[in-house]
Amino acid sequence: MCEESARRRWISFVNSSWSVDQVTLQETRSFLSNRMVVAFWPVATAIGCLAACAVAPDVPIPVAGGILAAACVGRRAALLSIGIVLLCGALAAAAQADCTPLRAGVFREWVQLVNDPSETHGAEIVDVRSEQGHVRLVARGSAAGTLRLRAAGDRVMVTGMIRSQWVDRSRHLRAMVSVGFVEVSEGETPLVSLINGLRNQISKGGRILSNELRPLYLGLVIGDDRDSSAQMTDDLRAAGLAHLAVVSGENLLFIMVLVTPMLSRVGMRCRLAVLLVVVVGFLSVTRFEPSILRAAAMTLVAGVAISVGRSASPVRVMSLGVILVLGLDPLIVNSRAFQLSLAATAGIVLLAGPITRRLPLPDRAAVALAIPIAAQLGVAPLAIPLFGPQPLLAIPANVLAEPAAALVMMWGCTVGMVAGFIGGPVGSALQLPAVLALKWILLVAHTTAGINGPRLGLAHLVALGAVVLAVWLLGRYRANRRTPHSSSPEFHHGQGAGDR
Repeated sequence: MCEESARRRWISFVNSSWSVDQVTLQETRSFLSNRMVVAFWPVATAIGCLAACAVAPDVPIPVAGGILAAACVGRRAALLSIGIVLLCGALAAAAQADCTPLRAGVFREWVQLVNDPSETHGAEIVDVRSEQGHVRLVARGSAAGTLRLRAAGDRVMVTGMIRSQWVDRSRHLRAMVSVGFVEVSEGETPLVSLINGLRNQISKGGRILSNELRPLYLGLVIGDDRDSSAQMTDDLRAAGLAHLAVVSGENLLFIMVLVTPMLSRVGMRCRLAVLLVVVVGFLSVTRFEPSILRAAAMTLVAGVAISVGRSASPVRVMSLGVILVLGLDPLIVNSRAFQLSLAATAGIVLLAGPITRRLPLPDRAAVALAIPIAAQLGVAPLAIPLFGPQPLLAIPANVLAEPAAALVMMWGCTVGMVAGFIGGPVGSALQLPAVLALKWILLVAHTTAGINGPRLGLAHLVALGAVVLAVWLLGRYRANRRTPHSSSPEFHHGQGAGDR
């Protein structure tokens, strides 16, 4: 009787142990599944938002908003991702519906300049905001002379003609207006005056420089390359350095380095407010270019995460930044500048680390070489079909030119402003480091452009991708062969119970 009772207690113990282990296994799988969802849902959502904004499905905004609200209430990550993707697609469809071409005819309205006028083929071209939406002005003669003196944020009365239907959805443009007269201009608002005053003060530092160096200086510091010569533009493009002539995320990164000591001394709410003011102010000075919008969104995401004490990986920051930008402007997905900027960033975020670890160089040298390699590989799938085979010499050219470019960016936002304010021989002396750095960049560009080096074509890119994939799969196969295979927990428990 005692033996029978003991046997039953032993069987009960084994069964209870089996049940506990089964529950533990299910909890472990659930935990890992949740961790994977948390890790990968921003990436999947960002990819989905890019696709949805490109396709612009006809989804009612209230429907997408309802799904999003239900996901927030139920705390369902997958449903939240679906809701965000559908909302981006619905916003893109609505934006496209509002971006239909205007009818041909007379155009006469008060308009506000969105960017600074630039000269192209003898005409002044500028995008403006009107009561009918965004349009592009093309002015010649006296009208061009009047527009040339204006800046972003100014309001002018324009009389012209819309001669044919034309749209550019990436910039929300509904028409191209041939300007006949620019009759009257109103004064600037205090905010616009403050922003343009800051931009003009930075530009004064470039006026001290020669005509050859000034466009590159202003392009690096505030993204103003309107006066670039054809020779300089061709050299930068041929050397793979054209991105240096436009403002980038590096400028914003340096600004954040300057304000970080102040942010560390204030509370969280004040910190977030200062961060928002700095980012929006920088965007206003650089005219809200698509490439800098991506960097600004990533900066805001990273700043918020740090302020609330949350860690965020670069992949996560990039994904959330993309979602934020597309939520604010879904049609930006059609902008080439945004596409190339995002591709370069994705290349750096995903590939720079692995490339650095595999280069047989000291750490700093490996990082300096890995970043341009990763950026070139990131933009290659877009740049090769658009612009043809890319020069491989762009990689060493970027390694040589990037430190000098970073110096000019930092110098122009600090010492360059002081030099522009002082002027004269003292101002020129203060700008000497920037002059030397600019001459070095132009020397690298001109020398690289004159070398007929190898180029990376689409076929080479596909072959390289296949080789990398094969090497990765081989490495995974060898790692699995070296790892001893263990049986599952269920097998061990079953075997143990049977033996007992």
